[in-house]
Amino acid sequence: MRWLPWSLSTFKLVRFVLVITALAVLLLKVGRTDPLQRLAGARVGFIAMAVVVQIIDGMVRSWNWRQLICAMRIAPKVDYSVVLRLYWAGAFLGQTVPSVAGTDAVRAILASRSFGGRVSEHLAAVVALNMFSLMAGCTVGLAVAAWLFLTAPGHGVRPV
Repeated sequence: MRWLPWSLSTFKLVRFVLVITALAVLLLKVGRTDPLQRLAGARVGFIAMAVVVQIIDGMVRSWNWRQLICAMRIAPKVDYSVVLRLYWAGAFLGQTVPSVAGTDAVRAILASRSFGGRVSEHLAAVVALNMFSLMAGCTVGLAVAAWLFLTAPGHGVRPV
């Protein structure tokens, strides 16, 4: 960050203040009562299950991403804990970028800085990971739709 006219710690402080300010503005605009009322009626078990599934999904995708990086010979030795950290950091930082492709770009840039290699190579690995995830999700969705169609005719799959 040599292009900044101030030190890195000041830059981090400014970013932190901006994030807290943005959260405060959102909280004031949305209000506290409506989201809290909605959460009060939610089932805690389902929320906990969704959090656990999301964490497991991130861990599996990180493992697959690590395997792709090694298989594509982008980096010779890749530590899973670093890939997991980069995956979650990319997911968090990607929320500030106005598209899903931005999350992928952030992950590719973070991986390139951590492991070396060109950003385009890491972006190819992330896109391949997304394609594998899409194929797996579609396969599971089709299998569940077929299972519902066979076990509960007329209830699981409705014609459009």
